[in-house]
Amino acid sequence: VVSKKAGKDFSTTMPVYIRSGELNIPAPSISTVDDEDEDGVYLLDPELVVDELPQPFRMIDKVLTGIVEDVWDEIVDREKKREEEMRRVRPPVYNPTSKVEEFTNLSCMVHSNDARYMFVAFETGDLVAFDAVTHDRVAQWVSPDETICFEKLNCAVIGTQTYLLATIDDMGFSRLIVFTGDGFHVIQLLNEQPEGSPKSNAVKFQLSVNGDFCGLSLECEGVSWVDFYKLPRDNWLREIENAQ
Repeated sequence: VVSKKAGKDFSTTMPVYIRSGELNIPAPSISTVDDEDEDGVYLLDPELVVDELPQPFRMIDKVLTGIVEDVWDEIVDREKKREEEMRRVRPPVYNPTSKVEEFTNLSCMVHSNDARYMFVAFETGDLVAFDAVTHDRVAQWVSPDETICFEKLNCAVIGTQTYLLATIDDMGFSRLIVFTGDGFHVIQLLNEQPEGSPKSNAVKFQLSVNGDFCGLSLECEGVSWVDFYKLPRDNWLREIENAQ
């Protein structure tokens, strides 16, 4: 404080009291940090120490970061699936070499186990044997009843170029037919029923590999059962050989 009186200068200095020793300032604790700054307590990226965004840009940055992380996880997952798909063994795909005009209006077909013949049943009821390589017509069986239409075929090799066919038509009848290379021979109608008795319908007809046995699944009036037969294969072969 400075005062002037009668040409004299009087200066007065106010005393300053300083406590001896250093000031004891408490360090900030985690409890004193605001909630909105809690994520900034532990920083893993050193650049964020001097580059912290203010609100609301900090929230926008957090949302964008979450979106980027979700997209990256999706990219990694798709890449993993793509690599697994590339490592998967794919079955070979064969394109047809040519169109066979003979195989039109057919109801079912089966090939022989030795890959020599293809047996094709047409909607007209005819049964035809084709050469599996050249697709030439080898033999044909003409149905005496034009209403017959084969729906299922099964084949087994029972001798030298001799094949046994198990057939089921659309009327539910099952037949055993032998093909010998030059023609078809109808052996037996298995589920033929006498007049007056309820008719049983064949559902499935399966032959063993060598044609020694066969299994026939039947249905009648809501009841289902399976019949197994031991086939006289050798007797049929002898009869066919004698007939030729």
